[in-house]
Amino acid sequence: MRRACVLVAAAALVATASSNLRADRSAAQSSAPAARPVTTASAASSQVTGVNQRQLVQQYCVTCHSERAKTGGLVLENLDPQDTTATAETWEKVVRKVRGGMMPPQGMPRPDTATLEAFATSLETALDQQALRQPNPGHKPVHRLNRTEYGNAVRDLLDLNVDVAELLPPDDESNGFDNIAGVLRISPSLLEQYLSASHKISALAVGTDKDLLTTPYRVPPDDSQEDQVEGLPLGTRGGFAFRHTFPQDATYQFNVFLLRNIVGYMTGLEFAHQLEISIDGERVFVAGVGGA
Repeated sequence: MRRACVLVAAAALVATASSNLRADRSAAQSSAPAARPVTTASAASSQVTGVNQRQLVQQYCVTCHSERAKTGGLVLENLDPQDTTATAETWEKVVRKVRGGMMPPQGMPRPDTATLEAFATSLETALDQQALRQPNPGHKPVHRLNRTEYGNAVRDLLDLNVDVAELLPPDDESNGFDNIAGVLRISPSLLEQYLSASHKISALAVGTDKDLLTTPYRVPPDDSQEDQVEGLPLGTRGGFAFRHTFPQDATYQFNVFLLRNIVGYMTGLEFAHQLEISIDGERVFVAGVGGA
């Protein structure tokens, strides 16, 4: 019988103050000297707009970034800092250079730091406003499930652990990742393989699969079989545990192949041992192996 699993998927801050404390604060504020006005980049930016921006570019930038010089491949001559509609990429380069202190370069005439900061802020504001007026989120192709995601979806929905590597081909990769939508294309043959996989998985889910299936489970040859394996009963040595879904009531046959069956692999079986098979912790088979 299969088990149906259903997965079913502040703080208040209170501030109090006594009337005496409020009175003390009011007295302290009335006796304190008037605060000096603070000039921020936003306030200063209002002074570097329109004609002032164009004058700054003409005075400190166009000398190197003219149509003739084209220093660094950047041309700012005849460009309006307030009109970034078609030149947003160019002005973004300017902002990065100004913010990094690389423009104007050392040794060349340059305005004071506050003016440069205000100029960069005004450029950023213009670029942000342009982006809001004409948003361009780009193109996102349809993202199909890769075979790992497909297997996880089957496990979550049907409680089936399916080896999707036997049902579906490997997915294309981009920069080492196989879950990039741009390379997860769908071809007619791949669609047929997904449909074939869905038929097999649905038959397993409802227990109507009549095919004779063989599922191999192997112990890696470099795994030690001399000590107790985590997850197996205490007092045992070697072996391994695995999870398998039995889709329906039927007769299942277990075939155990030991390295002892290969000539020359007698290590570890010189003495008599007991081979045990357990399902859900209940012993269903035991037999003696090894020994003279």
